[in-house]
Amino acid sequence: MSGQLIEDAFRLLISGNDTGILAQCGRNTKVFPVSSMSARNFMEVKKMSRNLINRSIQAFVFTTLVLLATSMVSAQIEATIEKLWLDRDVKVKDETGIRVHVKYKLKNALKVYGSVQVYVERADNDVMLFKSKGYVYKVDRKILVLTTFTSPYANTTYPDTKLFVPNWAFNLKADNPNKMKLTVEIVAEGKVLASSSIGFGFGLGKALP
Repeated sequence: MSGQLIEDAFRLLISGNDTGILAQCGRNTKVFPVSSMSARNFMEVKKMSRNLINRSIQAFVFTTLVLLATSMVSAQIEATIEKLWLDRDVKVKDETGIRVHVKYKLKNALKVYGSVQVYVERADNDVMLFKSKGYVYKVDRKILVLTTFTSPYANTTYPDTKLFVPNWAFNLKADNPNKMKLTVEIVAEGKVLASSSIGFGFGLGKALP
């Protein structure tokens, strides 16, 4: 920001995806980014405004605080799965399986902790997962692999999140088309924010020894 304020003032700043309040009282100047503003910051802005003689400036400050607080509460985290695709016969640490690729977008998600969860189930509802590994979990008749994230930005796109599912988890059968359903969920704050599913199969004779 160029130039210098020569009088007490409160200004609303907008820079990129962020909004802030610039508060100046005498030589005391501070900028409060709204995206990371705490209750303590709000009280500090309020305290500084009490030192201003101009009541119209005080009214502007309090109105701005109310509007910003309301917008922060109402801004709900959103997620969109933009693309979902698979690679077959991928080998990871001497295990063959499929690699799941997920492209997804987050909105209003600054510092939000969440996860990308991949569920796979057999189309014939037969049992999945006949042996256990640390990164593969059993959920009813489905298997689950997941990876976590903490969003560094309010709005961001993850272009290619990768998860690996080993073939041994599918309970493949020699006399069965081995059709599967794969579902990806973006989960945060205890809610499923987005979900997308695709079907795929291994074909006859694809049984593990």
